[in-house]
Amino acid sequence: MIIDSHCHAGHADGLTNSYTTFEDICVSLSRMDDAGIDRAIVFPIATTKEADEETASIVKQYPDRLWGYAKVSQERDAGQVHARLRYAIQELGLVGLKLHGMLNRELMDACEDLNIPVIVDPGHKPWGLQWAAKAYPNVNVIIAHFGSFLSASEQAHQETIWMARKWPNIYLDTSGVMRFSWLEEAVRECGADKLIYGSDGPVVHTGMELAKIRLLKLPQDDLDKVLCKNIARIAHLQV
Repeated sequence: MIIDSHCHAGHADGLTNSYTTFEDICVSLSRMDDAGIDRAIVFPIATTKEADEETASIVKQYPDRLWGYAKVSQERDAGQVHARLRYAIQELGLVGLKLHGMLNRELMDACEDLNIPVIVDPGHKPWGLQWAAKAYPNVNVIIAHFGSFLSASEQAHQETIWMARKWPNIYLDTSGVMRFSWLEEAVRECGADKLIYGSDGPVVHTGMELAKIRLLKLPQDDLDKVLCKNIARIAHLQV
């Protein structure tokens, strides 16, 4: 079983890029078929209740291929995060939270209460995430892109690897890590238990990201952890 744990789908209000306008799940599914990838986790593009509902609708169209995460805004949804996530998880059937920016107590309290993981893109500045790992040991925090999409900040990669080694509940999402040596470093420093395969599709081809993981030449048991077992365990997925 191979799970792409980082994929986008649905609509938003932007008109500048695919990732702010529309991401077609059919593109991702076709590429998954080409690459031999069984299932994926999809995130909304927008941070609205309607975007969560659209994600749930997409998942229901392909229940044997997809799971979905919710997405909220720290600022706009302040004071309403718990209600938003309760609806997304308990009513819509979503299984986690995708976030851009920094974590706060309202978000972490909600994730802890609902027993869901959060994947966060810290925008090349991951260091501030470790307070959440320390204060909320029961919430699994996945740092997207090793903290820096396309390896724009090698310091961010270094910091996330250090944090994943130190904190039991911090994991590293492999999507968009352009400098292959950092994937190798993460395996050496943290072990396969801390890596989770994702692509950031459809902007990035899921097969290309999968090839990077295979080039690590991990033992089969470790490869299975990165490609499936780690995310299935922390997101409580039925596989």
